[in-house]
Amino acid sequence: MGRTRRCIGLDVHREFAQVAIWQDGAVTQAGTFATTPEGVREFAAGLGLADEVALEATGNTWAIAAVLASRAGRVVVSNPAKTRAIAEAKVKTDKVDAAILAQLLAADFLPPVWMPDAATSALRRRVLRRAHIVRQRTRLKNQVHAILHRNLVPRCPAADLFGIKGRRWLAQQDLPPDEQAAATALLRQLDFHAQELTLIDRDLGQAALSRPEVLRRQCCIGRLMRMTERAAGMIGWSDGHRELVEGFVEPVAGRYVGGEFIMAAAQILDERVPGGDDPRGPVAFESAHGPQPGLQPPMISFNRVVGVALDGVQRGGDQLIENPRVSRGPVGGDLGRDRSGAQRPGEEPPGCGQVPPDG
Repeated sequence: MGRTRRCIGLDVHREFAQVAIWQDGAVTQAGTFATTPEGVREFAAGLGLADEVALEATGNTWAIAAVLASRAGRVVVSNPAKTRAIAEAKVKTDKVDAAILAQLLAADFLPPVWMPDAATSALRRRVLRRAHIVRQRTRLKNQVHAILHRNLVPRCPAADLFGIKGRRWLAQQDLPPDEQAAATALLRQLDFHAQELTLIDRDLGQAALSRPEVLRRQCCIGRLMRMTERAAGMIGWSDGHRELVEGFVEPVAGRYVGGEFIMAAAQILDERVPGGDDPRGPVAFESAHGPQPGLQPPMISFNRVVGVALDGVQRGGDQLIENPRVSRGPVGGDLGRDRSGAQRPGEEPPGCGQVPPDG
């Protein structure tokens, strides 16, 4: 006979964690264990697949959850801001908090948070470190501005006080010796943080280039930049006939339609960036005012704005060819064709749709 379900609540602190166990409708206190690598591994050794563990998100939660997940059947990290039963409790102790976590987990009322993998956790830490450096630079710059403000120094005529011209102007200002020394020290710290920011940006760039989702978005952005270059006349058009072409069956990579087949650049770059998993697959570009995906009439113009790549347009070429009333050819031929001449196969002759007069 297998073990019965156990729901374990942990109230995690810096040096220890309080344990409460729910089993068969009753909650019991199981003491504490040290939140050290040895202590967490020793506690995890007593867990099984029938055990579920709940703990709130805090500084050392993710390291503890990673060890417990290798032994327990389920580990739930709760958002403290959404655990109202604990936040609004009148009696708030370690034992009470652990017991409430165990009971909420047993009733499946515990709001979980997403647990990232190791690579995502490392990327998060790098981003947080960069954000900290940026905030620190802002504090240092504010201190320099405060020095100038309290000494009645006018605004710097240069656009950037901390650039080459701005620093030259700052060195010429008449400041008390202690304020001048403080400003010089703040500038040295700014230079140090600028170097650290350069290093962390390089690390983040290398980490981002190793992620497939970033590479997919780079491919989409590169395709849109290629379209914009063609619209600006930076490179020649591949089709010199300047006619709208229809009836292509298979997507052709690297080909572009003529200058009359146009989409507004703002609609693509701001609202219609393709987000498919396949960077070369068909993508539905949708008009800002059209209810259905596809190339709607409001998106067609006779001005060169952005050429649309054939491999990035979702269209029904097969259906067009199967329709006897639609054939391959430039649309310009339809626009200028004499309606009194011969009709295409399956096309109504002129005047067949007229309503006969009364009488």
